[in-house]
Amino acid sequence: HKLSVFDSFLGENIQLQRIALCEDPNKKGRLMALYHYSNKTYVDVSENGGKTWVNRYKHAKVRRVDVNHAEIGIAPGNSNTILIGGVRAYLSKDGGKSFEQVTYPKYRTPLFVHDDLRSMVLLDSLRYYLGTDGGVSYTSEGGKTWSDLNGTGHCAVMGYGIGLLDSGLIIGCQDLGSMVYRAGEWKSLGRLYGDGGDAVQLNDRVLTVLSGSIRAMSASELRMETHYGPAQRMRPFTAKLDVHPDGQSAFFVADHLYQLIGKKWVKLTDSIDNKGYKANCFAINSSEPNLLFYALDQPSWDNPNFAKKFFRSSDAGASWEDITANLPILKWRFITGIASNASDPSNVVVSLGIIDQDEVHKAYRSEDGGNSWYNWSEGLPPLTTFKIRHVPTTQSTYVLASVGGLYFRKAEMEQWELLDGAIPQLAIRDFEFDMEKKKLYAVTYGNGVWVLDLTEKLLN
Repeated sequence: HKLSVFDSFLGENIQLQRIALCEDPNKKGRLMALYHYSNKTYVDVSENGGKTWVNRYKHAKVRRVDVNHAEIGIAPGNSNTILIGGVRAYLSKDGGKSFEQVTYPKYRTPLFVHDDLRSMVLLDSLRYYLGTDGGVSYTSEGGKTWSDLNGTGHCAVMGYGIGLLDSGLIIGCQDLGSMVYRAGEWKSLGRLYGDGGDAVQLNDRVLTVLSGSIRAMSASELRMETHYGPAQRMRPFTAKLDVHPDGQSAFFVADHLYQLIGKKWVKLTDSIDNKGYKANCFAINSSEPNLLFYALDQPSWDNPNFAKKFFRSSDAGASWEDITANLPILKWRFITGIASNASDPSNVVVSLGIIDQDEVHKAYRSEDGGNSWYNWSEGLPPLTTFKIRHVPTTQSTYVLASVGGLYFRKAEMEQWELLDGAIPQLAIRDFEFDMEKKKLYAVTYGNGVWVLDLTEKLLN
């Protein structure tokens, strides 16, 4: 029952990462296998249900068939038409003796298909569907041209960020770039190829995070795409964007904290040595915009030099005070979100990352502007969090997003409560409030985008 590679490398301890198998729909018991070893991709065939295997193809030009990507299919009605894929797709018309590449990641070209194949369906020798990290693509011409079928959106999209537009919303997705929702319709901004992220609208411009850097487009047409970010040492694709309360400048949280003033990005945290950690979250108080909070990722793991992970500024970022020691739990946790209360700036609540094994440490609250803190996690699951925000216009209502869904709490409540509604209890990576329409929009990691009406329970 050995594949052909074992005959070629006798005596070697061969360990294959992944083997893709398919049965010939035109002949029962005939199997084909796709795998990679020693810098070459193999296609083997078995005529007896896998008892013996013969190599049909071995070459180095089919790249990246590995533990994450390996797919093979045979066309119904024509056993000579074989489609294989790893990061990209290759087609054979001679039964697997030779293969030619039929997908490329260059947008707006006939062969454009997003990288990273996860599934394939062959209807016949000309019609194929490909499922990739960027959605679904289709050809009716044997791979000569491909159509992107993502225009109406995906209920299973893996979202990293969400931003409100004047006339809709925009989400950033893993591997799918950004998608925009307007007039009841989703459209894929496929030219933003790669890992999409957070987004904001700043006057007539939309800023989006793509693979850790910023792209800018006109808000009306979403056509002009330019690189618009600061010079960065690190490009975390989970970087975040925010807008100043005056609506005239934006903030970018990446390797450091930057502010867009006019047409220039200013590094507000140049005086802070982040020691290789990336900036993880930031908050500006909308009623006192000189009050800023800033935190880095990863725990300190009880480092004796416990400091430089959590900062506060009272002069709009001109200077920073290290308040890490005020929150000792940061030795074993890290801050994922900061909620600065606009109705009472002395109230601050942070959400914390890392799964808890014993006592729950998911939210901590300060009533003196960050000088002292206490555990405020009652009612929360012991799961990773992603974001926390104060609900605008309320006295003391907060919403927290976690792997276990959305939760809310007011200062007078004894514990956090799960938000009512049909939104599933799964990873919610980002959310935004639309206070004019009294709605909350949330993007999940694997179950699309959801909208929730802000009821009086939340707004009072």
